[in-house]
Amino acid sequence: MEHVTTLVELLRHRAHVDRDRIAYRLLDERGIEKHTLSFGALLDDATAIARQLSRSCRPGDRVLLVLPTSVQFLQALFACLLARLVAVPLPLPKARSAGALATVMADCTPTRIIGMPGLQTLLAREPQLAGLEPQILTTVEDLLAADRAHPQQPFEGLPPDAQEMALLQYTSGSTSRPKGVVVRHANIMANQRMIREAFDHREPVTVVAWAPLYHDQGLIGNVFQPLYVGGCAVLMPPTAFFRDPLLWLELIHRYRAHTSGGPNFAFELCVSRYRAERAAALDLSCWKVAFNGAEPVSARALRDFSERYAAHGFDAAAHFPCYGLAEATLFVSGGPAHRPPTFLQKPDARDELVCAGTIHPDVTLLVADEHGRRCADGEIGEIFLRGPNISSGYWNLPPAAAPHFLSLDAGPPYLATGDLGFVQEGALYVTGRKKELIILRGRNVYPYDIERSIAAAHEGFRPGHCAVFGHADDGQERVHAVQEIERTFRGKLDFDTLAGELRRLVAHEHGVMLHRIHFVRPGFLPKTTSGKTQRLLLPSMLADPAIGGELIYASC
Repeated sequence: MEHVTTLVELLRHRAHVDRDRIAYRLLDERGIEKHTLSFGALLDDATAIARQLSRSCRPGDRVLLVLPTSVQFLQALFACLLARLVAVPLPLPKARSAGALATVMADCTPTRIIGMPGLQTLLAREPQLAGLEPQILTTVEDLLAADRAHPQQPFEGLPPDAQEMALLQYTSGSTSRPKGVVVRHANIMANQRMIREAFDHREPVTVVAWAPLYHDQGLIGNVFQPLYVGGCAVLMPPTAFFRDPLLWLELIHRYRAHTSGGPNFAFELCVSRYRAERAAALDLSCWKVAFNGAEPVSARALRDFSERYAAHGFDAAAHFPCYGLAEATLFVSGGPAHRPPTFLQKPDARDELVCAGTIHPDVTLLVADEHGRRCADGEIGEIFLRGPNISSGYWNLPPAAAPHFLSLDAGPPYLATGDLGFVQEGALYVTGRKKELIILRGRNVYPYDIERSIAAAHEGFRPGHCAVFGHADDGQERVHAVQEIERTFRGKLDFDTLAGELRRLVAHEHGVMLHRIHFVRPGFLPKTTSGKTQRLLLPSMLADPAIGGELIYASC
């Protein structure tokens, strides 16, 4: 596919050579297939919508896509690309969170918003959107109806250039306010080639996915990659996964998926909610690439999943720890595929570091210290990147707020990722986020190691729902922990006793004394759209008097 330089060319190519081949299967909350889209039907629908959008929009205008995982999302997305509009995928606003949508609108000034019926009613309740003109809102159904109501005119939009913007991908904001990453057609196509090679997608493959389509993993990995290789994406709603994680595995079995994945907590949930009678007929031998791109990948999560599902055909060599970020379009390193992951034992730590794979040859990666000096092999520093998949920056940001680039040689500058890690024997190891590092008396402490120890300490603790952070109390840095409690254990735990046991555990295994431990209800921890914990929000949340006993069970 090297001759194809834009997503528009890619879709037209697939519709030409494989018009009737099913490209996308859309499932409901129970995993029942409700809709399918062939390459040809997708192109036809997207062209009709693009024809209507081009009547009120000009190339380069921004269009918000406020849609769930659905046929409508796919139709609207590719319509924007065909019309040379910049698609801005966003999550559905909740009843009391439409303000976030208002913030994005103020940042990118969209010409149109495409949503589901009823979105206008929800937005009308938001004071920040009181002046929103009704005509800016539309639905896919209305656009298709308008196209059918008029004589069909040829759509004569000029194809986009590879350097044109395709998307504004708003970052998940795990350590800062979300920003719109500028993603060009060239960035996406370069990243698709990298993913295909790293994942060993040598033939059309089936991908089963539950990540939200407004997130870079859901969009770049689960929508565009199957299109790139001529495969099929089976898309389930994210809420279906959270309600029933084992449904994800059953769909991998049913559709004989080659590739699927998620963050650590996805694999942890499948272990904690395992039911032998339900999994009796499960066959995961088809699953060749089980990618895991979480903030540092947990060795324990990989091993526990392998042990639990080995009897169901899962091969540990399918585990594919990887590293990426929205500013790199998605993928940076991972693999090689079909080999067991590599673990590196850390001194004074219960868990091990998991190798995030080999660095793709199209990417230049270096690790530098706080002075911009290149780190030696095995030395931890900030990860810097450059390559054809790296974004040129963020939308509409002043120079002072623009991403940090570092010039170390005669080539283009490197993007500062904000992630810490090191390179050893040509492979990348990620240790954490720079802003989340806890420094105790000159010693670097990573929250992730402590979180894994706490979460595994009691069956009443929700897997993947522990957060550790540092906070200055009386001028001294102290370590706090927040752990969500399973609903079935509410009212059954002695929190004072548990807190004492956890302090002894963490002191023994990590040499850290926990200052306070907060036991909270399920759903308390703030998460990004990709499931990353927003640790930096926790001090203000815990200090908020409006957060009472219904949310925090105990603080010890």
